[in-house]
Amino acid sequence: MYDKDKWSARAGLRYEYSYLKGSYPDGHATDFGKHLNDWVPQASVKYQMDERRSLKLGYTTSITRPGITYLNPAVVATPTRVDYGNAHLVSTRQQTLALTYMYVGQRLTLQLVPHYSYYHNGIGSLVYDKDDVRHGTYGNNLRQHRWQMEGYAQWKPFDGTTLVANLNFTDNHAENVDAALKQHTTSTFYYVNLSQKLPWKFLVTAYTYGQTGHSPENIYAYSRSWCQYAFTLQRSFLSDDRLTVRLMANAPFHKDMRYYTRTTQGDILGWGVNRLLPLRQAQGQCEEDRDHHRQQRRGGGHHKGAMRNRSCNYSANIFSTRISTN
Repeated sequence: MYDKDKWSARAGLRYEYSYLKGSYPDGHATDFGKHLNDWVPQASVKYQMDERRSLKLGYTTSITRPGITYLNPAVVATPTRVDYGNAHLVSTRQQTLALTYMYVGQRLTLQLVPHYSYYHNGIGSLVYDKDDVRHGTYGNNLRQHRWQMEGYAQWKPFDGTTLVANLNFTDNHAENVDAALKQHTTSTFYYVNLSQKLPWKFLVTAYTYGQTGHSPENIYAYSRSWCQYAFTLQRSFLSDDRLTVRLMANAPFHKDMRYYTRTTQGDILGWGVNRLLPLRQAQGQCEEDRDHHRQQRRGGGHHKGAMRNRSCNYSANIFSTRISTN
């Protein structure tokens, strides 16, 4: 740790240990276990320009451990698919280098963070077609290089009015070494929130959020652009505002909003749609896979089959109400 004038520096090293074990007392599958040992270093240097502005360069390491489902080697089979885990998985180590600019004013707060991150042993899926049956497992087979530009702003132009905006641009390069597949996607996530205080302790809020471009779901698929919006009206009651009642309307001007994913690589190709029904609230959801093509390669030839699946789950809320107490 170092502090002098406008400069400061921090560095640290952390050790993490985890042990996971799965057993089958009835003996219908093989017991398994995993010891995970990880060192996690980090360091940063900060320059305080003045009372309102600062600049910080930081290096961090983040660890993603495989869950018990990923490690479980037991085979789960149906007539159309076979899935099993991989007990030899290890933790994913992601390295990140970020430069953070921060401005904190009386009415404006601004933060800009360009950063670069990568890992070479990410936990990824391995999906393939064998005898017209989908097989799936996992491996430390992912390599990823990602450039991001994050921006956050909070502006209070008038008393009682607050505008919040959050933008995140991502350029992502991924590779699955086992499947010999590469993927390049770019996307921008946005969130904008406008709130206004009203007389009698009312607060009205309008916000929108969504994504433009293509965001990776995995090495085989990506999601397309989508958008959602909502309005809220809330009021506080009792002394010290210990009771708050909030009414919310999600996308009230749209009858149908959809979220699309597309699978473009591998032996199994297709697309899926997640349909939201605003009048029945965001809990009303239908997932539908149409014309989901399975492609099998045999000595240079191709065989394609098609199937159609549909599953829906609806709730009957016209609007949502939240009551909270301190």
